[in-house]
Amino acid sequence: MLDVARERFAGRKEVGFISADYRHADLGGPYDAICSALSIHHLEHEEKRELYGRIYRALGDGGVFVNADEVAGESEEENRGNLRAWDEFLLNGPLGPEGARVIMERRDRLDRMEKLSVQLGWLGDIGFRDVGAEYRNGCFTVFSGRKRIDR
Repeated sequence: MLDVARERFAGRKEVGFISADYRHADLGGPYDAICSALSIHHLEHEEKRELYGRIYRALGDGGVFVNADEVAGESEEENRGNLRAWDEFLLNGPLGPEGARVIMERRDRLDRMEKLSVQLGWLGDIGFRDVGAEYRNGCFTVFSGRKRIDR
């Protein structure tokens, strides 16, 4: 995926790439935008919250954080329904039953999904403004926040 991104943004001096474990790496900055996709949900909840704080500090004034990720349902019933729908999609999709089984086992073993409302609350508590979800489909969502401009 990084190779595709490097090719797409080739020659764009304002675009850079860092390959590191973001739980421990210096995020640098300030950045206009920080984006993540299908990654942060693997962290323990406290690690997520701590990372969001580090992302906030790495953004420049007015910078935006966008996260496309998996989240838990707001209730157990919603969560079970979301996972059933995801399983059905996998089982009827192009990967076939064996590919679906591998993904479902990996999800059950590695995913640490937290409710969207909790994560949006964390962003607000950290200082992000304009916090919200731009998209939601079952357990998949895109949410964001903007760093406050302190003047």
